[in-house]
Amino acid sequence: MPSEPDSENNSAAFSGRIFGLLILGTVLLLAGIVFLVIASSVSASSSSAGVIIFIGPIPIVIGSGPNASWLIEIGIILAVLSIVAFLIMNKHALRTVRVANAPEEVKASFKVGFDYFCQKDNLIFMRKRK
Repeated sequence: MPSEPDSENNSAAFSGRIFGLLILGTVLLLAGIVFLVIASSVSASSSSAGVIIFIGPIPIVIGSGPNASWLIEIGIILAVLSIVAFLIMNKHALRTVRVANAPEEVKASFKVGFDYFCQKDNLIFMRKRK
């Protein structure tokens, strides 16, 4: 069982990774905007414009111009990828967290490696250590 400083270090490392991903996403977003602005100003041909807004895994695609169909295809691909990522993360969460309300479920969970986490409203929450 890890001591308190070890678990604090692990949570700090996890928070650092999340913050790093947030910064990386912001930098990639800004780089994409700069790239699009430069590409549209250099291009002398007809222009296209569009935007993809995600509400959960559902994309809302708005576009105009000759290349709007590409925007719709990219939106569909990104929607499928986000749904796949959600399902993978949800599957992982289901393997590491379990809720039980009967003593038999608690005993079975302990046998497969789950530890007690907390209890609320006659429900026992357990987690599996990584």
